[in-house]
Amino acid sequence: MVNEADLLCAEEVRVKPISDFAARGLQSLSEAQAVDDFRQRYRMFRLGHAKGAKGNITKSNPQVENEGLYTAAEINSRAVRLRLLLQNAADITSEYLTDSMKESTKVVQLASPQELRAAIDVRLRSEGRSDDQVLQSLRKVLEYSMRTSHPNFHNQLFAGCHPMGIVGEFLSTAANSSMYTFEVAPSFLVLEEEVFYRMREYFGWNEGGSGEGMFCPGGSISNFYGMNLARYWACRRAGVDIKRDGMRAAPNLVAFVSDQGHYSAKKAAAFLGLGTSNVISIKTDSRGRMIVDDLRIQIAAARAEGKVPFYVQATAGTTVLGAFDNFNEIVDVCSAGGEEDRLWVHVDGCWGASLVLSATHRHLLDGVSRCDSLAWNPHKLMMIPLQCSAFLVPPRNNGLMRAAHSANAKYLFQEDKLNASLDTGDLSVQCGRKVDVVKMWAAWASIGSTGYDAHINCIMDLARYLEARIQSRADAFALVTEGMCTNVCFWFVPPSVRTLPPSPSTSWSEEKRAAVHAAAIKVKERMQQEGTLMVGYQSIKIDAHPEGAPNFFRMVVVSSENDTKNMDFVLDEIERLGSDL
Repeated sequence: MVNEADLLCAEEVRVKPISDFAARGLQSLSEAQAVDDFRQRYRMFRLGHAKGAKGNITKSNPQVENEGLYTAAEINSRAVRLRLLLQNAADITSEYLTDSMKESTKVVQLASPQELRAAIDVRLRSEGRSDDQVLQSLRKVLEYSMRTSHPNFHNQLFAGCHPMGIVGEFLSTAANSSMYTFEVAPSFLVLEEEVFYRMREYFGWNEGGSGEGMFCPGGSISNFYGMNLARYWACRRAGVDIKRDGMRAAPNLVAFVSDQGHYSAKKAAAFLGLGTSNVISIKTDSRGRMIVDDLRIQIAAARAEGKVPFYVQATAGTTVLGAFDNFNEIVDVCSAGGEEDRLWVHVDGCWGASLVLSATHRHLLDGVSRCDSLAWNPHKLMMIPLQCSAFLVPPRNNGLMRAAHSANAKYLFQEDKLNASLDTGDLSVQCGRKVDVVKMWAAWASIGSTGYDAHINCIMDLARYLEARIQSRADAFALVTEGMCTNVCFWFVPPSVRTLPPSPSTSWSEEKRAAVHAAAIKVKERMQQEGTLMVGYQSIKIDAHPEGAPNFFRMVVVSSENDTKNMDFVLDEIERLGSDL
């Protein structure tokens, strides 16, 4: 870590005199003079000759000449301070990330909220702190944070980031711009144009014109966009201006999502005024895929009640089981009545759309090219820093995003400005929009499409390896279902209720169900306390357990830095943590 001595050391000044500015990484003699001038002023401040609220030189410093005007040295001091801060921050970050990659490091150092407040010193005061004090608190923030780059972190649908993605995130934050116009985000919009083109290319959505896209603040908002575009499209078809007249003028719209689909569909219906009761749940099979025959039945039933079916949210990689719906069959059902009765098909591919990057596994996304919109989260399986969530539409739906979302703010969007055709603000519900593209472009540019192909193949192979290991240890573990993505869902059977031969979960006694259910809770508690492993558990309704399955672990493989040894450790550690249950 760079410290004050590195900046203020008199020995360094003597060894590297002003005339040797090039050897000191400086651009000119004047910059070297400014830095040396700042060294002396900063040294006096640190020795107590001057006092600043934030530990920096102030204009009230009696040692500074030309009171009332900033000197060249004072202006340059900001650059020196920034350089020092960034060097220290880089050291802290590098130390944190490299430590996180070691299996000897805890995945999380568990502490209570009270302990965290004290360790970090969270209280904001009227007086500012020195840079060193703030950096030390930030070091503590990382020390007690979940180490998502750790090889034994499998708790969420994301993990560690590609290093170039981290660099891209840092640079875009440093630029501190917004994505609404070419005027303020010229290079970023050009990058976004290229990234969206390549993403759509995998689905044939650049043929006959280029489709559109938008980075959203999370996959739930991407799914919200899908439902909102469908609502606008369906109401326009019915002769209703939904933007102007609102839901009081709309037909009685109903949407459909599988019982394994994401809850964001109901959230979107609530926000858009459809109501959650107008989101109809469709049954799923043993692997978590939408049963298309049930969709057909439910659409017909809704029409018989005088309702207007308008939207189906299909899923490419359900959150828990990792299931992929049959998109071709869903589109066939939704278009069976002709254009006047056609339903909009949105694909929630937040988790699984990245499998399209693999020539081996992209068949799971067959039929998505026939759908109307897609949500895709690169921050999950593409190793991009959170958050990075894309919403894409094919060329046939171009213009709908602007029509549904624009407010034509004249102070911001002027058509006669330079390159106004690249302005994206009116395609979005937001005004200001964070720059999410640089980290993705940087990682993709570094890895390459062939690298992503290999990455997806690797994590899929690891998931299938883990399934095979579970099946080979059938006394202690039981698969919930055969996986389609990198999700591996399984029960841990505690020693107290194990039987030989092992019995299927549907025939477990109430005592065994209760023991399995409780074991997951206790094992997860011990994971957090010991910090050796992080895997999530849940209890949901599934085909074999419509009343709700006993708690099971959902392991997700995200990082291709892992290997079979890490998969074996998951089972070994769960067995160890639950050995007395």
